[in-house]
Amino acid sequence: MARSPRQFWSLFRVFEPLISCPHWSLPDYRDAHTVATLPWHPEIAAARLLTGVASAADQDGSGSPAFLEALASTDGPAGPAVHLAVAYGLASVPEPDREAAVRALVVLASRGRLDGELLGRELTALVELGTLRVPLLTESLRAAVAVPVPEGAAAVWAVLATALPGLLARTRPQLHGALLAVAADSARLSGARGELPEVTALAQRPGSSQLLKQARRLRDALAGA
Repeated sequence: MARSPRQFWSLFRVFEPLISCPHWSLPDYRDAHTVATLPWHPEIAAARLLTGVASAADQDGSGSPAFLEALASTDGPAGPAVHLAVAYGLASVPEPDREAAVRALVVLASRGRLDGELLGRELTALVELGTLRVPLLTESLRAAVAVPVPEGAAAVWAVLATALPGLLARTRPQLHGALLAVAADSARLSGARGELPEVTALAQRPGSSQLLKQARRLRDALAGA
């Protein structure tokens, strides 16, 4: 743009909100406009604005719910940057961001654009790093399961089927009783079948703690019991 004559600069403003955009001081407008700039390539928008989304999770930032919903509503490919943005959103401190991330998760699933394995791996890595707070993540996933469409429970199970083995093996299992309860509900509602060895091993331990009870619920749901 710097090589273009000044009289043509105004033509760029409708396409590039970072160039003299009158809404620059209003993050939600700015972020939604950034996604609208390249609706066919949400990865670029997600990568560009990822710092702000991350700060809402690990630094108590202000967040940007409009950005997450705009990302999910595009038709472009949802890759690592989009899924990482949703991962941060699911455990953001501001409640509006978490609610927006839940809606984004369900929309991605309903449009066949959710990569559950990718999102599960991102969540596992961020929890291991101490970046995401498990109670907030659990609250968001519980809300997604409660969404009155089939994609809600199926999306949560697709994510937790990948995330749980790593979380149980590499973080303190005692933190994950409530998360296992959400997993059991999502598996039952989505009709998931199979086995997670880490969950089975946990379910076989003696005791009656909430963690073990929920591990058994999940094991039984996956077995169709």
